[in-house]
Amino acid sequence: HFALSGNLADVSAKEGAQETAVTLVGLLVGSYLFAPLVGESAPAVWTAFALLTALHVYANWQGVGCLALLWLNRHRAVLASRDWAASAAPPSDAPPEALSPAALSRLERPWGPFLSSLQGPRLGARLPHLCASAEDVCALRDAFAGERYWLRLDPAGRAHVMLSAAADGEDALRALLHSALCAGASGGAAGAGGAARGRGAG
Repeated sequence: HFALSGNLADVSAKEGAQETAVTLVGLLVGSYLFAPLVGESAPAVWTAFALLTALHVYANWQGVGCLALLWLNRHRAVLASRDWAASAAPPSDAPPEALSPAALSRLERPWGPFLSSLQGPRLGARLPHLCASAEDVCALRDAFAGERYWLRLDPAGRAHVMLSAAADGEDALRALLHSALCAGASGGAAGAGGAARGRGAG
């Protein structure tokens, strides 16, 4: 996470040394302080293990949450696009603003990527997921002329995005922003018309 200047090897070495030192301290504390308190009781050992594991996971979560990463993965891009679309929705007259890296990191949750994969926009969808007839293909072709992606909402309001072979990261981000605008503008309505309305709102 901290290798921003081509110093990945240096950061990895320091992280490994730090983790080794923390592990040794944990072994010493567990052996000389915590072991006499727990004794040989199996329920006490498992209870202590569960509590310490939960504390360890929580500490890692809080530590990673302090990182204001400057790049986007799929989940972070979905969060940023939804917030941007919400700030652009009526009755707001102010121009939409992008989240800062620090604000975006505060929105992340450990279970967020899993929920995004189930409910968020589906990138890389196939043509049958977007079109049921030749008329649908023509409508999407006209609505997205000049773009390197096609987009359509299903009846549940989930966006399905088909990217062209020439699409890059910028096109994928545009598609996510577009899908967020469509979902907000159409209220979950499906169809190429809903996608076209969302494109007009952008």
